[in-house]
Amino acid sequence: IARNESKMEEKLDLIKKEAPGIKTMSLVADFSRMFGIAEYETEVAAKLQHLDVAILVINAGVAHRGEFSKVESIGVQDTAVVNGLQYAFMAKVMAKQLNQRIELRGKKAAMIIVSSIRADYPVPGHLMYSASKTFSSYLAEGLNFEWAGKVDVLSYRPSNVYSQMNTGNTNWHDFISAERSAESCLRDLGCEAMTYGDVRHESMSYYLRSLPTRYIQNMFKGLMYNFV
Repeated sequence: IARNESKMEEKLDLIKKEAPGIKTMSLVADFSRMFGIAEYETEVAAKLQHLDVAILVINAGVAHRGEFSKVESIGVQDTAVVNGLQYAFMAKVMAKQLNQRIELRGKKAAMIIVSSIRADYPVPGHLMYSASKTFSSYLAEGLNFEWAGKVDVLSYRPSNVYSQMNTGNTNWHDFISAERSAESCLRDLGCEAMTYGDVRHESMSYYLRSLPTRYIQNMFKGLMYNFV
């Protein structure tokens, strides 16, 4: 599910080459323009009812860098809608289908909510991002308890993962590949309510959480306009 159909089809073609014979499906949806849960029911959930959804990964997100008072209003709106409402609405409209899988198939379903290590602290220059990622992480951790025994829910809080959106300084020790990110996340699915995944990201979080919040904020303030 994505807003850019051509890019989505390009990725699906790559999957088909890697796994010949696999069946794929795509839905076009612009989460930044979907403001009500009814849209998710008709544009997403209703179109997935015929499928056996084993793992739902909620990953779409946006980030607008800069001091809160200087970020454009549309940027604040997009971050709240895509990084916040989308996660709650998607989980809600898919809740019944995911929870019924254990009865219909005899197997649990799973849901991964991709949060961020920035949910650990209010990051200057990325306040809306870190606040929204805290929301999504808490949602996943709470659902892990509420849906226990029926759906394995995991909050995934990675640090830097190399992608087209995040091409920052890949010489930093905490940059990992998308493949490594997926591997370390899936490793903890069904075992934890929240994970940082790769040991480099786990150790980064441990280090940062050992420091005073004000110290971390001053550190990121200096990196604000260079940090991706």
